[in-house]
Amino acid sequence: MTPHALPAPSRASLGRGARTRASASRVPAGREPAFVLLGSHMDAWAAAASCNALGCASTLEAARLMTRFRPRLRRGLQLLWFQGHETGIMSGSTCYLDTYWDDVNANCVAYLNNDTTSMIHSTVYSVDGDPALRGFLVSTVRELAEEEGASFREPRPMYVPSKTGDQSFLGVGVPSVRVQMGHPPEADKLIGGGGGWWYHSEYDTLDKCDPEAMYMAEKAQTLVLLRLMTSPVLPYRVEAVADWTLWALGELDEAAKGTLSLESLMEKAEAFKERAAALDEVTGGLAEMCRKSAKGHEEEVEAVNSCMVRVSRVLNPVNYTLRGRYDQDYYGAEYVQPIPALRGVADLAALNPDAEEYKALRTRLVRSRNMVSDALGEAAWLCGYAAEKIGG
Repeated sequence: MTPHALPAPSRASLGRGARTRASASRVPAGREPAFVLLGSHMDAWAAAASCNALGCASTLEAARLMTRFRPRLRRGLQLLWFQGHETGIMSGSTCYLDTYWDDVNANCVAYLNNDTTSMIHSTVYSVDGDPALRGFLVSTVRELAEEEGASFREPRPMYVPSKTGDQSFLGVGVPSVRVQMGHPPEADKLIGGGGGWWYHSEYDTLDKCDPEAMYMAEKAQTLVLLRLMTSPVLPYRVEAVADWTLWALGELDEAAKGTLSLESLMEKAEAFKERAAALDEVTGGLAEMCRKSAKGHEEEVEAVNSCMVRVSRVLNPVNYTLRGRYDQDYYGAEYVQPIPALRGVADLAALNPDAEEYKALRTRLVRSRNMVSDALGEAAWLCGYAAEKIGG
C-alpha cells in the first residue's frame, strides 16, 4: 500500500504541506484494475473529533483490514484523505478526480464517503445510496443489524442526490453509497440535531465519539467493502435505476402541467426498464453460478460488469448533475435534485406562454429533454446488447 500526496503521484507523507489537496493510498488487487473509492476529509474546524477525525481513522482502519484480505480481493480499494473540504468547498476531491480522471472513469465501481460516521448516542445502522447499489446496500447492512439485534433505519423510498460531503464523483458517473451509525429519535434532545450541538466548534472533542458506535460502523462498512471487492459480478441492479428514472420523470411531468411533454422520455424509460430487467435476470443467474468460483465464466463476468458500469457513466451525469461529466456543480447546490436539467419545468408552468422568458426557458428545456433522451436510449441499448450477448 503506497501513500502519496496529490497532485504529484509519488511517495510522500500523508497531509504534507499547505499545497496538498489530497493524500491517497491503494490496496491493489491482482485480478482486475477495478477499484472501490473510500474517502474522508482531513481539514476541519476547531477540535474536529467527530468531524472528521472519526472518518479519517475509519479510512485508515479500512486500509488495514483490506490489506489482510488482499489475497481474496478481485478489486482494489483506493483510500483518500481530502483537503479543501471545509474551506475549499471540496477542492481536494475535485483535484483528485481531475488529476486521475482516466483511472476513475475506467475503473471505479463505487464511492463511499467516510464522514462523521459514529458520534455519541448513535445506535442505529443507517445507509443510503445510488439506486444501482441501494438494494445490495440495504440487504447487506440490514442482515448485519438483525444478526446483532441492533436497530436498522430504512432509507427514504427514493434516493435524492445531494451536492455535499465530497460528492465530486456524481458527474463522472460513479455510484455513491453511505454507511454510518445514526441516532434514534429519542436522542434528538441530547444531540441537538444535525451533526450535534458541538458541530464545527471547539467542543467537538473525543467525548463526542463513541468507540462502540465506531466499531459497529466499521463492521458494516467492512462488510459492504468486502462484498463489493470480492463478488465476481458487481451487485448492481439496473432495473432499480430505471424505476428511479421513471419516478423522477413522473414528478417532473406533473410539475410541467402540460407545458412541456415528457411522454417520449417516459416511453424510453419504460423501454430501458424492460431491458434492464432482462439484464438483471442474466446477472443474477451469472452471480449464482459464480458464487463459489468464476472459473470458466470470466469473459461473461467482465462483459456484464463493464456494461453495468457504463450504464452508470451514461445516466448518472444526467440524473444527478446540471453541469455534466466534466464540470462540478457548486457545493450545496439546491438545484441538484433528480434530473436537474429538467427542473425548470415547474418555472415554465408558472410563466406566460407569450413572454420571451417562457420561450427562452422552453427552448433550453427542449434541449435538456433531448439530452435525457439520448442517455436513456444509450442505456437501453447497452442493457439489451449485454443481456443478449451473455444470456444468449
